[in-house]
Amino acid sequence: MQPGGREQVAWFVPVTVGEVLAGFFVLDLNNTMLRWSSFQRREGTLSGCPDAGDWLSESQIIARATAAGAPGAPGKPYLSYDAAPDRIAWAVPFGARLVYVTGATSWISAEPT
Repeated sequence: MQPGGREQVAWFVPVTVGEVLAGFFVLDLNNTMLRWSSFQRREGTLSGCPDAGDWLSESQIIARATAAGAPGAPGKPYLSYDAAPDRIAWAVPFGARLVYVTGATSWISAEPT
């Protein structure tokens, strides 16, 4: 979704192996692949791949967003981006602000929604 949750712009398709996120695909709304990314550093090993829950668990995403320190209560997370569509992040509304969460990292948006 666009920041502010107003319009869908793409599909995020995670690729998990057990409890880790090995990579993902981004598809446009016509299901054409826009890009893919792999978290594997070396072929044949999943060492270094992030915990899938950091990217896919709503409760973990809300906990990371809350830890960023924005005032108020968190709203429902939605997958979005920060400034450019290539900067995929979960957006968690906190009143007029968004807190972005990507894996184990979170930050408060510079601009109100």
